[in-house]
Amino acid sequence: MKKIGEYVVRGTLAHSETRRIQLFDGKFDTGFRIKEIYTIPATYDATADCSIIAHTEETTIGHPVFSDNTQVGWASYSQEQNFGVAATTGLIDPDNMIVEDIYITAKSNNAAKEINYMLVMEKFDITEWQGALQLVRNSSQG
Repeated sequence: MKKIGEYVVRGTLAHSETRRIQLFDGKFDTGFRIKEIYTIPATYDATADCSIIAHTEETTIGHPVFSDNTQVGWASYSQEQNFGVAATTGLIDPDNMIVEDIYITAKSNNAAKEINYMLVMEKFDITEWQGALQLVRNSSQG
C-alpha cells in the first residue's frame, strides 16, 4: 500500500442532512483513509452543540453505532452556555479504508442551525484484492 496524496473535504450541512462525497474513480485499486475529522457549528450561540458521522453507505441511522461497520468516523462539538469552554471530540476507526464514496450525516440540538464539517484523508494505491476486501468490510452485513 503506497500513499499517493492527501485530500481535504469540507462543507456545511443542515440538521439531519446527509451528503455524499464522491471519491470512487471507477477503479478498485485506490482507497482513502480518514486521518482527521472535525465539526463545529456554522453559527455560535448557547445552543451550538452538533455532531457528524462519516459512513460508507447511505443510511437513516443518525446516531453513533460502533457495531455498524459502515460508520468509520464520528465528531462532536459542545458549547457551554454564554460562549464558555468548548468540548470537541473526533473519533476515527483506525482500520478504515474507503474504496467507494463517503457519506456525512450532521445533527444539531437546534434544527435551525447549520453544521460545518471537515475530513482530512490520505489516498492510497492498493491492490484490487485489497479494494474488494474493503468493499465487503465497508458494507452493511445485516
